[in-house]
Amino acid sequence: MVVGHSGGLVLSIGYILLALVGFGFVVFIHELGHFVFAKWAGVKVEVFSIGFGPKILTRRIGETEYALSLLPFGGYVKMLGQDDNPAGERPPGPGDAIDPRSFLAASPGWKALILLGGVLFNLISSYAILITLAFTGMPMLRPMVGGVEQQIVNQKGERVPSPASRLGLRVGDLVTEMNGERVRSFDDIFTEAVVSAQQPVRLTVKRRGVDQPLTLGDGVITPAYSRDRGLAVLGMVPSVENRIDMVEAAGDDPANPELGERVVAIDGRDLTTIDPPLNGQEIIESLAMRLGTPIGLTLEKDGKRRDTRIVYAGEAASGTMVGFPTVLFRVIDGTPAHAAGLLAGDVIISVDGTPIAEVSQLLKRVREQTIRGQPCRITVWRESAVGESNLRDVVVHGTTIDGQPRIGVEPRALTRGRLPVLPLLPDAIENPLAKAGIAVGDTIIAPLPPADGDKANRLRFAVLSGGERVLVPISEVAFTALLDVQAVPKLQRWIGAKAAQSLAEQLLGARVVAGLDAGDGKGPSGSLSSGYLTVRKAAPMTAQGKAPAPYVDARALVDLVPDLFTTLRVDDWIVGVVASPAGLALEILRGAEGEPRSVQVERGVAIGFDHEEVPYRIANASEAFEIVNTTSYNMVVKTLQLIPRFFRSAESGGINPNKSLTGPIGIFTQLKQRAEHFGIASYLKFLALIGLNLFLVNLLPIPITDGGQLVFLGIETAMRRPLPVMVRVVAAWIGYVLVIGLMLYVCGLDLSRYLPG
Repeated sequence: MVVGHSGGLVLSIGYILLALVGFGFVVFIHELGHFVFAKWAGVKVEVFSIGFGPKILTRRIGETEYALSLLPFGGYVKMLGQDDNPAGERPPGPGDAIDPRSFLAASPGWKALILLGGVLFNLISSYAILITLAFTGMPMLRPMVGGVEQQIVNQKGERVPSPASRLGLRVGDLVTEMNGERVRSFDDIFTEAVVSAQQPVRLTVKRRGVDQPLTLGDGVITPAYSRDRGLAVLGMVPSVENRIDMVEAAGDDPANPELGERVVAIDGRDLTTIDPPLNGQEIIESLAMRLGTPIGLTLEKDGKRRDTRIVYAGEAASGTMVGFPTVLFRVIDGTPAHAAGLLAGDVIISVDGTPIAEVSQLLKRVREQTIRGQPCRITVWRESAVGESNLRDVVVHGTTIDGQPRIGVEPRALTRGRLPVLPLLPDAIENPLAKAGIAVGDTIIAPLPPADGDKANRLRFAVLSGGERVLVPISEVAFTALLDVQAVPKLQRWIGAKAAQSLAEQLLGARVVAGLDAGDGKGPSGSLSSGYLTVRKAAPMTAQGKAPAPYVDARALVDLVPDLFTTLRVDDWIVGVVASPAGLALEILRGAEGEPRSVQVERGVAIGFDHEEVPYRIANASEAFEIVNTTSYNMVVKTLQLIPRFFRSAESGGINPNKSLTGPIGIFTQLKQRAEHFGIASYLKFLALIGLNLFLVNLLPIPITDGGQLVFLGIETAMRRPLPVMVRVVAAWIGYVLVIGLMLYVCGLDLSRYLPG
């Protein structure tokens, strides 16, 4: 059973409707402002509509027709003498009579108030929602570090250490101040980083186990431009909260954790007494050394507690591979690992006597020992000559690399290739692979699709016993070409199921059946060196449910890996890329016994946590107003300050609009997600922020916005006569082009993010 965010089809439709209502409410409030001020000024309102498009229901009350229109995305107000389309207005001539109830007959002051009515109502309603939430518990993402990005890609495409890693931030650090200003929400950190861009940033954090707040950095750390995000970042991610959001388990065992439950104790250790509370990442980390073993959990939901016991299989949806050997894919030159003599291809057996059954366990042990200032005694398996021991002990003194305790290795789970060992688990628990019938020396050919739609805790692999292991050296360039879908000829990428498959997806886990003639690509060839291979995958269907291609055009590798095509033989299995002291190599299995057998590995129960906005409790009434004022200031003033950044280069603190702008589709999606996953308080908060955004946008001096109309009104008041019709028409069309162009642009960005592919 795989369960994720709660809610079936009916609930999902309900959240969509709720998002639609909220989206329309903000615009409706705007038009209501125009309506109220027009009535107050004595201007005749001909139509007040909830929604746009064809009218469904209408009713006239007095002089105004009230309508419910088909599209519930806001509404509109039509006043006598003033249309929504300013290009359609005709200023009165010298002999024209003006209806005293007309908008045109109103004084400049009343006209300004009517035009400002919409944004004023947006401001007032947003402020009212926010102040109510502030007194009842404003939903906020805790300013706690949930993860530190070690590197970011800058505007030049270079991978550089992130500011957060250089600052030495750790998971669980609670940011209390930024540049001397109090921080209450992770949003404050994000906003300040974007606004500061090239300015120094100083952080004060509360670190677990440290009594006094820590001021990190020396005042010269600045946010760095991230090409992936399109703006300045610090390189940290918010923490996930202690609320189970995903469970991966087999069957419907009532002992399994349920969505919405919180972990309040682990094996009897009470977590509720820890201040600040452990976040989801810290709970996952605290369980890392118990992978594959039974653990006791105390869970709480709606004030009720229960005890349960599960075989812990790691973090849900993380790809945790319990029981697979941990191999060093790379050892970085000039690091402690390199100096101590660790080599690429070494398999980690234990650290300080503790068995390592998963990559996260290695990282956790190294980090703990390095923080303590203690060396790590790492036992590794290394292939050696006959008669020599394959086990070696290596002592490594960790150090701070890019602000984090490290030794300088890139570990990976060995999920493809020959298994030289099967890791031990704590408490003499049997290795899940051994329990499934996999033995030392067996070769995992490839992962297989889930059986019968099972995507929970069961992993399936194609496994072969016996045979000869052949390694073909490949370069980093060849490895990149193997993974790059662009290395596959365009015709193959455009046609059918192979459109998005790289050479690695087509070749790895495949058995060579024959070569193909290089001339026409049809029919068997006596040689495999042409670059055309007929292959048969280990599974009858790929993980995507598509049949593999009848042959593979691997000519992109012929010049890069010539030894591959002279070494390959019919019936060889192309297993995967492995690391060795000599460099990367392609692992080939030759002469294996029979056909691959399907092996199913039971994982246990995996749990996952997600981001959650928690209520912020104010100390006094004045703090509530401080929170709302800061939120409003950030949304309006700081957003206004950022607009010029969209026209600057990355080197000048610019922002890439393609990565950062969001349109109506994106706003609607976020509104639905808030209601569905964060609750009604977060939904209302986001509604208020949309209202503040509408307040700002409508005051921009674009001809068809309220701000543009106010500019016209100011000019006409100063001139004491209407602007020429041609000027207003041309300005209106310029405004239409700008607004429609911008809407098409941001909607296109939204579609590119949310539509598949």
